[in-house]
Amino acid sequence: MLSNIYFLINFAISIFLSMMILCVVILMLYTVIKHRYLHTLNNLMLSNTNVGILCYCLVNVISCVLGLNESWSQSVGGCSIRGYLLNVCFSSIGYSKSVHSMSRLFFCVFNSHRYLLTVRMHCLLITLSWLISFVICLVPFLFVNGYRYEDESRFCVLSTKQPGLAYYMLVVGGLVPFIIFIQNSLIIYFKVRQSTRRIWAITANRNVNQVQSQQKRKREIKIMRQMLIQLLSLTPGIPILMFLVLWHWQRPEQSPPNELYLFNVNAVTLSIVCITLTQLITNDKIQRQIFRSNSIQI
Repeated sequence: MLSNIYFLINFAISIFLSMMILCVVILMLYTVIKHRYLHTLNNLMLSNTNVGILCYCLVNVISCVLGLNESWSQSVGGCSIRGYLLNVCFSSIGYSKSVHSMSRLFFCVFNSHRYLLTVRMHCLLITLSWLISFVICLVPFLFVNGYRYEDESRFCVLSTKQPGLAYYMLVVGGLVPFIIFIQNSLIIYFKVRQSTRRIWAITANRNVNQVQSQQKRKREIKIMRQMLIQLLSLTPGIPILMFLVLWHWQRPEQSPPNELYLFNVNAVTLSIVCITLTQLITNDKIQRQIFRSNSIQI
């Protein structure tokens, strides 16, 4: 049985990280909303990811505060709802990146269809990403103890002790949006490569519009590269989760070390920290505006 000090230290670290990320995300959202020149479709999709991160951190802080005292975490109602919302918020981050890649696909490949480049279409993409996240996370409710209180972590989660459901969430909540993102990225990459060859093949007849078009496509490659880095920053939460799922799948009669359950929860929080900081670092305009505003106030 793990000591209370162990839980206290881990939950304190998780609360600190979540509060730090809340401040960063709120600052980014405020900066985008306040400054009109940042009102772009790319920043709209980025803000969608930040809203998912914001919601996850709020639910995580509530769960961590309750976990500080074992009696609180067991007696307070809504355990299944907290587990459900944690999964919804985390899934929404992955799907927000997949619809963001679809947005870049529209601009790079299907830019002749003007209706795909409108705010309304992007709002539909955002709505779709959240709708999918809410629906796919409903499935565990169909099973007994789909979302349950986990003694080893004092968290209400989709427990790895049910490998089938855990694999389900790994696939539909993580692997599917990643595949969508990679597919869209490859289409954009080959489109840009094809356009580059075509342009340089007719160098003598090259005009300003062709050069500008090529520059735009190179910018799309840069944006997709940044988004890939952001998506890969979610991977710290996967190894421990996969280890626990495989352990329960292959050796259900034995229990893994209890410490790993809380490590698994904190690894997901670490993933959220990584993707938030990566989004801030890779977005030069938002980053410069934040530092400019702070320097003016100082």
